[in-house]
Amino acid sequence: MKSKNDIHDLRKDIDIIDEKIFDLLVKRFSISDGIGKLKLLKRIDIDDPGREKQIIDRIDSKIRGRITRNEIIAILGPIFSVSKKKQKNK
Repeated sequence: MKSKNDIHDLRKDIDIIDEKIFDLLVKRFSISDGIGKLKLLKRIDIDDPGREKQIIDRIDSKIRGRITRNEIIAILGPIFSVSKKKQKNK
């Protein structure tokens, strides 16, 4: 059985990973801002379900069952939503 110290150490590891995830999300959303500007200039629709499916398919293929497709969709859904909001605010 894990002791409190083991749990504390594991939680520290999770905290470090969470910070890295959010650093990457900030970078992703910054790129989304740029995409939003281009879409505005070229009058391209913000919503692109085909692109979202392409991303989900790519991740699903790479993860190969370690996370289910439904879990991938549940994780990416809010990320797509924030990205689209950022693009619409251009």
